Amino acid sequence: FRLLEDEFWDEERSVWGKDRGEKKFPESEFDHEKIVKSYLSAKPERKEEIKKMITNGRSIGIIALKIWRKYPEHRI
Repeated sequence: FRLLEDEFWDEERSVWGKDRGEKKFPESEFDHEKIVKSYLSAKPERKEEIKKMITNGRSIGIIALKIWRKYPEHRI
């Protein structure tokens, strides 16, 4: 547990990497596409949601980052 601004939270150790304990968002655009594909393969009806985000000017990298933060099961 950690205390920050008088709040406690439990760290999820399953996403820790080797070096400092945290898993970092991948920098490669290829990896960003893999995250989005994983997200879409879990629920194909999300395709319209992704299309709308792209139409509104969101890059694949930003979309992948949102997925990566919110849905750890799609982290690569």
